[in-house]
Amino acid sequence: MDNIDKQLQLIKRFPLFKDFTDRALENILRTADLISCQENTTLFYEGDRGDTFFVVIQGTVDFYKKTTTQNILVNTVTAGDFFGEMAYFNRSKCRMLTAQAHPQTLLFKIPYNFFALLKNDPKNISALSQIMGDKQMQYYTKIVQASGEEINNAVISPAQESNQSINSESVQPETLPESSPKHGSEDKAWALSEQEVAYIKSTFYDQRFICPYCQQKFKTPGVLSKFISIEKSDSDFCNYYSMVNPLFYEVTICPQCNYGFSGNKPKKLKANSRQTLKPVLDALPKRNYCQVRDVHRAKEAFEITLMCQSALVSKHSLLAWLNIRLAWLCRYQNDLEAETQYSQTALEHYLEVFSKESDLDSKNELLLMYMIGELYNRMGDPGLAVKWFSQLVNHPQSKTLPVIVKEARNRWQDLRAEMKQKKPTN
Repeated sequence: MDNIDKQLQLIKRFPLFKDFTDRALENILRTADLISCQENTTLFYEGDRGDTFFVVIQGTVDFYKKTTTQNILVNTVTAGDFFGEMAYFNRSKCRMLTAQAHPQTLLFKIPYNFFALLKNDPKNISALSQIMGDKQMQYYTKIVQASGEEINNAVISPAQESNQSINSESVQPETLPESSPKHGSEDKAWALSEQEVAYIKSTFYDQRFICPYCQQKFKTPGVLSKFISIEKSDSDFCNYYSMVNPLFYEVTICPQCNYGFSGNKPKKLKANSRQTLKPVLDALPKRNYCQVRDVHRAKEAFEITLMCQSALVSKHSLLAWLNIRLAWLCRYQNDLEAETQYSQTALEHYLEVFSKESDLDSKNELLLMYMIGELYNRMGDPGLAVKWFSQLVNHPQSKTLPVIVKEARNRWQDLRAEMKQKKPTN
C-alpha cells in the first residue's frame, strides 16, 4: 500500500473523493499517512487539538462522549466513512469526542491542509460542503439523542430571525416546563459542549407554542432561513436540500401530551375534540420530538400528526398536505411501497378538496389541479393526468400562475405523445 498509484485507486472508491481529479488526489495522498490498527487504538481524545481527519478504508471506529462517571458510546463508523473534520470548523479547533479504532482497522490520516487545496476548485467545494453538511446534521442528531438532553436551551430566540413566524403569545424562557420526559436510567450527567451548542444556535431558532390540547407551554426547533437551500425539486414539489431539510420540522408534537399539529398559531381545542383525542394520545409512546430530527424522527412526527388530525376529522386540505409530505419522506428513504400508499391517499383528499372546499382562490385552485394531475400520473393513470393538466391549461384564470401552467402544458404534451406511442395499431 505504499505505492501511490495503488493508494490512488483505493481512495477514488470513496464517495468523499468521487469528483476529485487524479492530480488533486495525488496531492492529498502525498501528505497523507496510512494507519494500520492491529489492536484497539485511541486515535484522539475529546478535547485534543485537531490537525487531521481520517477516512476509514476497512474496520470500525467508535466515538465516545465523556461524562462525570463514564464514557458514552455516541456513534460508530465503518469502511467508506470519514471523521475528524469537525475540529477544522470549530473555533476552538478541539476534538468533540474520543475516537477508538477496533483491531484490523485501516485508515487514511489526512492533514487539514487538504481543505486549502479546494480553494480554487468550486466544484469540489460544493460537493464536499453538501456531504459534510449532511454528515454534521446526522452527527448532531445522534449526539443530542444519545445525551438525552433536548435542545430547548440551546437554540436562539426567534427575535434574532425576524422573517420567521412564531406563536404570537410571548413566552418567557424561565416559565417553560421541562419539555423532555425523563426516560428510565438514561445518563443525564453531561450536557452539550460549547461547540455543539454553538452549532445548534447557528442553525435553529426557538418556536414557542401553547399546546392546543393540554395548554402546556413548550419550545421546539425551527430552521433558520439562511440554512435552507434547495438543491433540486421533483415534479410534485418534493424538494431536496443541500443543507438542513426544513420539511423535518413542519409539524409540531407537544412533549407533554404528544398532540401533533401544524401551523404557527394553533387554536385551543374544544372539550369534545379533546375527548375524541384522548384515547389516541394515551396509546402513543411518549417520545420527545422537540429536538434535532433526522428523516426517521420526522416521519414519526408526521405520522403522529396525521393520526391526531384524522381523529379530529380535519379538513381534506390538511390531510392531503400531511399525506403528500409523508410520501416525500418515504421517497427520501427509498420506500416506494409506502410512498405510493401515502400518495394515493393524498390524491383522494385532493379530489375531495376540489369538489367540496369552496374557499380556494384562483392560484390555489390551479396548484390543486396540477397536483391532482401529477399524482394521477405517478399512480400510473396518464389518461386522467392528461385530463387534469388539460383543464388547468384551459382554466380562465391560467394567466395568474404562468410557471405552473407552462409545466402542466409540457406534462400534458409529453403524456399525450407517450400514450400515442403505446396505442396499438390495427
